[in-house]
Amino acid sequence: SIYQWNLVNDGTIDDMAVAGADIGVKDAWRLTGGDPSVIVAVFDIAVDYYHPDLENAVWRNEAEISGTKGVDDDNNGYKDDKYGANFASIGMPIKYGVGSGHGTHVGGIVAATNNNGIGVSSVAGGTGNGDGVRLMSCQIVDDRGAANDSNEAAAYIYAADNGACIAQCSYGIRYRTSDEMYINGGTAMDEEGKIQHLDKCSLTYAAIQYFLDPENSNHPALEGNVAIYSAGNYDDPYSLYPGALPNVISVTALGCDNLPVGYTNYGPGCNIAAPGGEYNPDNKKMLILSTGTSEATSPTEGLEIGGLKQKSYIYMYGTSMACPHVSGVAALGVSYAHKLGKKLSREEFLSLMLTSVNDIDQHLTSGTRKFYDIEKKSFIDLPLNKYYGKMGTGALDAWKFLMAIEGTPTVMAQVGKTTRIDLSRYCSPSGKYKVSIDEASYSSLGLTSDPVINGGYLEVNCMAIGAGKIVLSSSVGKDPDTEDGIGGMAYSREISIISRPFATDNGGWL
Repeated sequence: SIYQWNLVNDGTIDDMAVAGADIGVKDAWRLTGGDPSVIVAVFDIAVDYYHPDLENAVWRNEAEISGTKGVDDDNNGYKDDKYGANFASIGMPIKYGVGSGHGTHVGGIVAATNNNGIGVSSVAGGTGNGDGVRLMSCQIVDDRGAANDSNEAAAYIYAADNGACIAQCSYGIRYRTSDEMYINGGTAMDEEGKIQHLDKCSLTYAAIQYFLDPENSNHPALEGNVAIYSAGNYDDPYSLYPGALPNVISVTALGCDNLPVGYTNYGPGCNIAAPGGEYNPDNKKMLILSTGTSEATSPTEGLEIGGLKQKSYIYMYGTSMACPHVSGVAALGVSYAHKLGKKLSREEFLSLMLTSVNDIDQHLTSGTRKFYDIEKKSFIDLPLNKYYGKMGTGALDAWKFLMAIEGTPTVMAQVGKTTRIDLSRYCSPSGKYKVSIDEASYSSLGLTSDPVINGGYLEVNCMAIGAGKIVLSSSVGKDPDTEDGIGGMAYSREISIISRPFATDNGGWL
């Protein structure tokens, strides 16, 4: 969609937009669009399982769907949990029309069905062949507010016990500045100098550890489930909890220029950055477009697509929207590892993700960016240096992450300039290599001539924003003087190339 700069940004939606400032998923889709064995639990307002772009993406509890109403057909402690369960009001059916449709919007970013001829695309919604990941609705919010500690804890136990390997959590609570304060509560002073009494979250904390326990892993490609949270929209210099806990991911927000937006939290506890969008009274396309529900009790501004009912697709912004981009890319990562027959520990998996990013700190040493302050109802100049080193390791990149899972090194190239890659970093520079590249990579990178080797360097000239792989093939041990003599052993080395309008001097390495 031309409205989804977060997935594919060509730089045209606004004067601020930067081409390539997206999550790099278009090229990643050549490798995987997802896998229905990957279940993402959405901790939020319930996902609208009737939405035409989501009805084939939701997790289905077949025992309850084909069972008897009012009966716990699968003996998991919950009646009629066909697509998930309501933990804000345990025993009640899930209510997807609550509030703005936040859970439906978040779920759509992760897994709205791709290539179905309607609506929007998503990060891990497959290729149109039923191969997208699945969404389990764990409703922790209803029209009476959030679930209490024990009910929220029950949601994590449910997700762990019913097959989810990723917890997508676009929520958090303020004023906790240590793990101890999150777990045991206490008091804190807010920005107006008022004392805030902090509830205990000890049961939720214990349940999160249960979900993360490798003993409760729910996918053969991943040892230990993964939990991903939004960092918060308060401009606080630290992440909200639970996102600030160890062993989980907290996500900060970027705009369509790959720079921090003025609402995002930053600093301690924050791990990685992703598109969150921003409000601009002159251009709603700078927001994040995804699925919504026409049943929402307080809907946001909608967009009619393909003749579908207004509010079926809505614009929102926040670290709540940045978070599911990371959950979706994590889901692609599990899907691709499964396709390759690999199994990674959670620590290995998250380390690969956090080191497979695009650098943003090079742009945060000085200067400002324009940002619309909703409270002041005017544009302000947002200083960028306060975010330096505090947005996490960098900007999420799906292609780089899949390459890291594959074990293929990635080099950044600048569009329109010849990039010289030092072969000594990857293989013997003295080898007599044949250079080859597949058609999809050739097209994506915008190559007008074949890459060549010159003086121990691979030279490539990319003319388009994209990604691809170059293969260097050679042999060793061949008798050079005899055609029919001792034979050689063939070997090859793949190198991934990402071309962007911007590139760091060190080729994009951390």
